[in-house]
Amino acid sequence: MAVVGYVDLILGTLADDDCIRPELMKIQEAGMNIQEIVKQMQNINKYVTKPYLGDIDIVDFQAASDTALNEETES
Repeated sequence: MAVVGYVDLILGTLADDDCIRPELMKIQEAGMNIQEIVKQMQNINKYVTKPYLGDIDIVDFQAASDTALNEETES
């Protein structure tokens, strides 16, 4: 993901005690979380939902993209 790559480049140019480093680390962590969610979305092989806020169901990306879990539920 481009955001994570750019943050890595910027972090490589900063001193360890630079005041902006903690903020860039937060951006990097958020970018990596987004990367993982997108990866799970790309690997969806079954439609799985989970309850959310009362009577609302949302797509459970982790369960829908986890092959081992899906094989267990189908058995």
